[in-house]
Amino acid sequence: MDAVGLGALNVDRLYRVASLLQDGESFGDDFGEYPGGSAANTIYALARLGMSTGFFGAVGDDPEGRLLLRSFTRAGTDTSGICVKRKARTGIALAISDRQGSRSLYIFPGANSLLTASDVDMAVIGRCRLVHMSSFLGEGQQALQRELLDALPQQAALSFAPGLLYVVKGWQWLQPFLRRASVVFMNGDELGRLTGERLLPGIARCLEAGAGSVVVTLGAGLPLVGDERLGEAPDMEVVRAPVPPGHGRDVRIVALVGRPDGCYLVEASIARRGRLEATGAGDAFAAGFLFGYLEGKGPVECGRLGHTEASFMLTKPGARSGLPNRAVLLNRVKSLFA
Repeated sequence: MDAVGLGALNVDRLYRVASLLQDGESFGDDFGEYPGGSAANTIYALARLGMSTGFFGAVGDDPEGRLLLRSFTRAGTDTSGICVKRKARTGIALAISDRQGSRSLYIFPGANSLLTASDVDMAVIGRCRLVHMSSFLGEGQQALQRELLDALPQQAALSFAPGLLYVVKGWQWLQPFLRRASVVFMNGDELGRLTGERLLPGIARCLEAGAGSVVVTLGAGLPLVGDERLGEAPDMEVVRAPVPPGHGRDVRIVALVGRPDGCYLVEASIARRGRLEATGAGDAFAAGFLFGYLEGKGPVECGRLGHTEASFMLTKPGARSGLPNRAVLLNRVKSLFA
């Protein structure tokens, strides 16, 4: 198996509004219910790209749980590792998203909090090329993930998307994950909160802790020159890979890929069309990047694959809406970067 995921399984209830209110009352734009869960979204996207995938998690015996199982099955993901907890409700993520792409997120873990070590088949883990983890709300499941770090076979790569939920636990708490991870995914805000540093020195600190690669997504991007948020890391070589001429004028740095041999800037032309939907974009980026990683691509090409995969998410609601298959993704990458 190419990749197996371990993380929360939630149904996303997404409400779209004009703007997020601190207090008050207003009309909403629309709402919908979609399959979700960070690691689950990434594994689903990898399955759409033709990778053999599986998932370990827990759902309730309810319509929401059946929705999640159906979504995976249609994509071709092995669901034998997903436990149905008969007396629990499936986890819910309530997301309120505004027209600018900002959101507020509330998690109701439900069946996720009942996942135990006995639910995870280490024989399956031992046969996969990559394990992808994201956060759990429950302390028992967090402990399970930490125990799994030591049990992972050496040949299995670990990719890890801590999210803000784990980042706020602090540097010491996250160090075992960083030490074992082949690839760590964070956005720029998460990296800053975790390390207390600007981007380049923050990446350098994570690499010094043992991470194989640190991938930082930058949302709408940074200008190519003169942005103080990059900071300085004197011992880290910064490697540019400019976008070929003729691919748009508004070129920005959309991601950073830090490795022991340097920090690679992923540049792309930013198109601003329609309403931005942030839900699931980071999970899709991770899928595109990991697709390239599993195919043996270099850091810049992986970053471009991630950026392109995420671009399919930015105009449709739901964390899995419109995700491409392999041919569609590769054609889009070619049109953007060839």
